[in-house]
Amino acid sequence: MEVTVYGSRIFDHQWEEARRCLKNDLPELSPEQRKAAQRYRISEEDYARQVLAQQLSTDRLLETTAKFGKLLEDSIRARGLDARVARIQLNDLRELYEIEVSLNGKRTQFTVDETVVKDLLERGSATAEASIARIIDLNLGQRVIS
Repeated sequence: MEVTVYGSRIFDHQWEEARRCLKNDLPELSPEQRKAAQRYRISEEDYARQVLAQQLSTDRLLETTAKFGKLLEDSIRARGLDARVARIQLNDLRELYEIEVSLNGKRTQFTVDETVVKDLLERGSATAEASIARIIDLNLGQRVIS
């Protein structure tokens, strides 16, 4: 399963972790990043803290996306379908998970709203779980709208 994140955001606790990081533990800036820091009149240390916060946030988003991808695969297999999630991407700009499933040699694409996934993973929402199950059924041909 290919897992990606398109776009970015930085969470408060990643900012705080980057602020607490010792100067020697900050990431080394590339020449392009050094030029950007100069262009924006930001110290290299502060820019490195931004880079670190971004890396920490991206890692968190990738972990969540992979977790949701595994849950999707488990849900698909529980329906007796010989399918797999080929690709899942969190499109941060659109706040959607973009999913590509391989089923019977064909690729099917669909999206799930990030809010629904968050409700399921963070709150255990039965409504979110039912919504995701319906999206799977509709997109993988298991249910007809009545």
